[in-house]
Amino acid sequence: MTIQRFHPTPRLCDMVIHKDTVYLAGQIVDDGSTTVEAQTRDVLRQIDALLAEAGTSKSSILTATVYLADIATFAEMNAAWDAWVDKANPPQRTALRAYAHDLGLAFQIVDDLLDVEGTAEETGKTVGRDAQAGKATFVSILGRDRARAQAEMLSHQASQHLDIFDGRADMLKAVADFVVARRA
Repeated sequence: MTIQRFHPTPRLCDMVIHKDTVYLAGQIVDDGSTTVEAQTRDVLRQIDALLAEAGTSKSSILTATVYLADIATFAEMNAAWDAWVDKANPPQRTALRAYAHDLGLAFQIVDDLLDVEGTAEETGKTVGRDAQAGKATFVSILGRDRARAQAEMLSHQASQHLDIFDGRADMLKAVADFVVARRA
């Protein structure tokens, strides 16, 4: 089995090739003081250089994972991405994974809120058990108002992850709205 490693450090390699597949490590921006759009262009330039070194190009990318510090910068990142991506061969992005992550956290926060604010009739279970057990919850750490705001933000952010599907994920967006509105 042949494995080629490029630019190794004691912790990782920038790129590994196994058989006909090229794996890139997470690329980070050289200058974090610029706009998100400029940072994205910088990272994409780095990716282009690594792919060229491997003898391939962005037209062969299978999947891409993008991490943003703030989902509010999603449009800025997408502006650079859309200008760069091979329109005839776009990769799969991890929008659904990000949606599931944010939705799961929102669900847990609402569950914590229901344990404090709900009734047994609404929830179908005994409430107040987290506090009785001394359990650390989003509510005990953040307080009710901040926990609710965090759940709403995560639900909104989960929906934004699905914007790339142009309406085909409206049912999933409705689920995100339900999660924060539920009383059971």
